Amino acid sequence: MNGLAATARNTRAPIRLGLGIVLVSITACAGAPVHTQGHARGRGALVAERGPGRSSPPQEVADSDGQSGERAQAARPRAITKPASPAKPGSPRIPAKAAQRGQTKGPWKVDLSPAAKVGERFAMQVTASMQQTFIQRVDGDERKVDVQRSLTANAVGKVLEVNAIGQIVRSEYTITSCVGRTAKGERDVLAAGTVLTVRRTGPKPRLDASSGPLSAADTLLLKLVFTTSEPKSTDQEMFGTAVRVHVGEQWTIDTDKTAELLAKAGAIIDPADLSGSTTLEAATPCGGTTCLRVLTRFTATGVRMAAIPPQATIVDSGITGISLRTLPVDGSKSRATTDDRFKMHLIVGATKGDKDIEIEAHVSSREVGVWTPLP
Repeated sequence: MNGLAATARNTRAPIRLGLGIVLVSITACAGAPVHTQGHARGRGALVAERGPGRSSPPQEVADSDGQSGERAQAARPRAITKPASPAKPGSPRIPAKAAQRGQTKGPWKVDLSPAAKVGERFAMQVTASMQQTFIQRVDGDERKVDVQRSLTANAVGKVLEVNAIGQIVRSEYTITSCVGRTAKGERDVLAAGTVLTVRRTGPKPRLDASSGPLSAADTLLLKLVFTTSEPKSTDQEMFGTAVRVHVGEQWTIDTDKTAELLAKAGAIIDPADLSGSTTLEAATPCGGTTCLRVLTRFTATGVRMAAIPPQATIVDSGITGISLRTLPVDGSKSRATTDDRFKMHLIVGATKGDKDIEIEAHVSSREVGVWTPLP
């Protein structure tokens, strides 16, 4: 919560903001709670605004191959091996003949960030969740805080405005259902029929509901799915390839672009400490077209947060991410699905007076979505 096309002509791709938005948001969640005064508090939220999806249970995405979670990832056969020498970002890592074995079509153009168009409409159902755990230790005494929240949104969206490269900057959603869950229980965040307008640029990026002003608690939940973050680097720049590829081919992510995006969120990472790859796993018939299954994995170590005070020391840190997408070649004929999972941990130590303080933060998120274009 994007179209992949064998040809760029006449292709209407599902609308999806991408992994970059999630990276920025989860980084903010882990970076904010570090205070040497003794409070462990998080701010921000996972924000990912997606596009075309249908009103079907989001579990279809997680279980689309008959399995779910880490078990499915472990069971999925690997058709390739890494080369002895590193490849350039976006360059296929195995010979086309080896990747092509058993395939009758291809190579495919993989476009992870197709341009949206003003007026496009889509149905969407997305479930996004975030869990934050903060542990504070002061001279051996430990205090732990767990925060969990999730949102399931079912709506019809419309693109109102895009920027020069086709990223959505203003859109509206007519809500069918919008249910939030926190430690206090489950509740309707927005009633059916409410129109939610999302603005991502200008002096005051914001969410506006036709039902009236949104509370801070409602806004926090809504931003799990509907982002007001300003568009930045695209998924195609970070995780895509300009080369047509066959099923089974794998390419490295652009670590410089990914590090640049994270730096804008306050996370400083040496590109050498980032690694990852994207694989075109399958091309299968779907809804009168072909759907491409694309898997991205990445890890980062040695993460430094700009917001951490100079008297504090980072003891350990890291980010991991997995994204599995099923994307139609012709975005006007079939749904797209996504299953994005991210984790970040950060351990910081400091001394205040005669007290030793350590703060540990763990943030994990998952977003599962189904998107279908509408006429």
